[in-house]
This record gives sequence, structure tokens and C-alpha cells, in this order.
Amino acid sequence: AASIDVNVNGPPQYGIFIVNPLLGIALDTLFNLRVNNWYDFDIPLTYQFEYLSRNGLRMVIQSRSERTYGDSLLPKGNVLFSNNITCVLYVYDALSASSKSIGNVTVNSASVQDITQLTNSIESKLNSAQGDIDGTRQVISLFGSVINSVNCTLAPNCLLLNRHKCSSKSHTCDDCLSGYVG
Repeated sequence: AASIDVNVNGPPQYGIFIVNPLLGIALDTLFNLRVNNWYDFDIPLTYQFEYLSRNGLRMVIQSRSERTYGDSLLPKGNVLFSNNITCVLYVYDALSASSKSIGNVTVNSASVQDITQLTNSIESKLNSAQGDIDGTRQVISLFGSVINSVNCTLAPNCLLLNRHKCSSKSHTCDDCLSGYVG
């Protein structure tokens, strides 16, 4: 009887993904994402840091590289999930096997900015990211999330109206709670 031994490449393992601080303010708090103790036989290991936008899109903070840390401002979290933002780490070995790790942070709303402040902030951050592809991508992702966010500051108490919290249309409750129509 003949036999064949097949070696299978497994993903990197045993590591830690840390995001600090756990609580911050949108467009103000600098979040630090870092990794420790990831292991694999097939080195070098590379790391990609991302966060998930309100609609679940993967927004890259740092493209795949050997750098074990990244820093980023973040947009406000989703009000339906207590202002949480999901940060994601992908760890790759030299053969592209990968592992995924998640860290959640709470990002509360910044004080209301007028359009001039927002425009100046975008321009300033783009200028400081000049020549840095990850930095430019980060600024575009961040401010795209901010510009497309919903303002719920004047929404009524949606629970009293038997509706879900405001999250998709400014100052308006979302759909009716289960069991209610209207």
C-alpha cells in the first residue's frame, strides 16, 4: 500500500490584539492598535489593521506590512450598538495563511463641527499624510464615515414610540419594534 504525507500550512496563532484606549471621542482620540506574540513557522508575519464602518465595510487603517502597530482616529460608533466600533486585525504568514482577531472600542460623538471646521480638518490631515498611502487612505475612510454619519441629536425618545433608535435618517426613529406597526 502506498502512502502520501501532505503538509498543510496552518494560520498564525497564539497572539494578542490590543486596542487602546477602549473609550474615546470621534475625530479626537488617537487609538493605538498593536499585536504581541503571534507565532508561525512561515515567517515573516505581516499585519493589516482595519475597522468596520457603520454599514460593515472594511476600512483599512494600515495595509498589510511587518509593522506590529498602527494609530488612527476613528469615526463615532453605531448608536444601535452603544457607539461601538469593531477594530480588526488580520495576521498573515509568508504563505498567506491568515488569522483574524477583533477588538471593540466605544467612540462617542465629537462636539458638533461646522462644515468649515470639518473641511479644514480634512485638508490638514490630507496634507500631513502626503506621500503616505496608508495615511491618505485612513483620512479618506475616516472622513467618509463622518460625512455619511447620521445626526440623531434631535430624535425623540424612540422607545416611547415603540421604534428602534435613530440610526439611518437624521433626527428620526428607525423601524417599529417587533410586534408594532405604524
